[in-house]
Amino acid sequence: MPDAVREQAERDVARQRQMANQMKSERQADEAAERKEQEALRKASGAPSQAAVQQCLNTLGRMSLDSSRRAELESGCYATGTLQPVYVEGSQPVYYGSGYYRPPYVRPKPVPPIAPVVPPKYGKPPDLYKVPTAPRSVR
Repeated sequence: MPDAVREQAERDVARQRQMANQMKSERQADEAAERKEQEALRKASGAPSQAAVQQCLNTLGRMSLDSSRRAELESGCYATGTLQPVYVEGSQPVYYGSGYYRPPYVRPKPVPPIAPVVPPKYGKPPDLYKVPTAPRSVR
């Protein structure tokens, strides 16, 4: 390959890279100007910034909530950019405990005393043949 062709190709590559870098910098400048304009519009309208909304949603994502409560808080995130407490009308009971319920102590009933064992009467065993209720064999 002749040197002139190689040098021309290198110049073309350098020119193309320069044009690509120029187009990239123009695109980034346009995007930055558009972001600034959107941020100015958002501030003028009173809407929260996208970063604040995203941080609020991330915080909400770490919470363990039911779906209706989560929907209420998400709408608050989009409206204000912060987690707003939702107050419920009426009073709620105040809980001061630790979460462990200890049942009251119930004193056990006294056990009745055990009846004394009557000592056996020692002596001659009864004669089973003379007892009227003794089973009799049929012969």
